[in-house]
Amino acid sequence: MTNRLRLLQLSKLLDVTRLNDADDTQQMAQWLEQLPQLPVAVAAYCVYPSYLTQVSLVSSESEQPSNLATVVNFVSKLMKRCQPGPLKLIVLFLIKR
Repeated sequence: MTNRLRLLQLSKLLDVTRLNDADDTQQMAQWLEQLPQLPVAVAAYCVYPSYLTQVSLVSSESEQPSNLATVVNFVSKLMKRCQPGPLKLIVLFLIKR
């Protein structure tokens, strides 16, 4: 059985992530409005670099401001030749508050 304290501890380990290639600033704003208000800060909000400022403003206004994280995707033609199937390397950057 899970108690409230355990849920609060686990929520601090969550990354709230939105990495949709088709997003624009309006869709990001709608997503941010739909996020539930949690009693503790999550580990980070993870979005593409172009949305960091937008998410930062919303997070800083929150009762529980969180860290921000972003990703950079690299696709290497050279490495694709070495391995079957597509290769996608995702690098995560955590931006501490």
